[in-house]
Amino acid sequence: MTSKVCWAGLAALFLLASCGNMDTNNESTAEAPEAAPVQVIAHRGGAKLAPENTLAAIRQAVELGVDMIEIDVILSKDGEVIVIHDDKIDRTTDGEGIVKEMTLEEIRQYDAGSWFDARFAGEKVPTLDEVFEAIDGRTILLIEIKDGDEAYPGLEKKVVDAIHRFDAGDWVVVQSFNQKSVLRTREMDPSLITYYLMGKNFADFYEELASESTSSTPLPYNGIAVHFSGIDAERAKKVHDTGYKLLVWTVNEEEDMEKMMTAGVDGIITDRPDQLKQLMKE
Repeated sequence: MTSKVCWAGLAALFLLASCGNMDTNNESTAEAPEAAPVQVIAHRGGAKLAPENTLAAIRQAVELGVDMIEIDVILSKDGEVIVIHDDKIDRTTDGEGIVKEMTLEEIRQYDAGSWFDARFAGEKVPTLDEVFEAIDGRTILLIEIKDGDEAYPGLEKKVVDAIHRFDAGDWVVVQSFNQKSVLRTREMDPSLITYYLMGKNFADFYEELASESTSSTPLPYNGIAVHFSGIDAERAKKVHDTGYKLLVWTVNEEEDMEKMMTAGVDGIITDRPDQLKQLMKE
């Protein structure tokens, strides 16, 4: 790592700002959180600014100075960890096919940038290793594991192995909608920061959370990431009172960004990190 000294302070600040205090056997080694500004998280690298989940988007987000860059990962036919959101390449390349039925070489034949804008022609679907190399600890990488072992056997292990190979544990966060995937990741490395992504199930989760005392609801992860429409100040406070951090997705309208900042969330996942950063300056 050429920039290890440069990002050590950033990583330490992030761990303070985004880690819950866990009371489970697989307790994270991260310290209890301190108050911090809302973190700007570039969804798929900033999907309204560059072709999503490409190295062009990653580099642009780093230059913009975001607090975190979110990406999605799945496996190719030959077991490569591929950075792409969909299970098919159709929407974000000029080709067609199911990712897990294609090798990396086959996927690389197609252009992943021209569909967004001609100036991104020639962009390829990247691997997780290439994203690690592009970021090199200059910001936090938020990795969403899509579906996990159920759809992509061995995906969690390959992600954790890559984190270790790049010595990236202090500048990586892992999240998934698949709770089993989050748990498997934590079992492989309890020191990793993990978030459980929630959709409609957040309503039931919140009812249970609100009905219990803060000390009787231990979660096997550091925080949750939910759709912003389900969050207000009261709900954000309850999540925090339980000892966990709260991210919201995907917030692209200025009015909604302001609402989430007022509600007191810890991080906002957005396709327009430039707009959110500007709003925070005002």
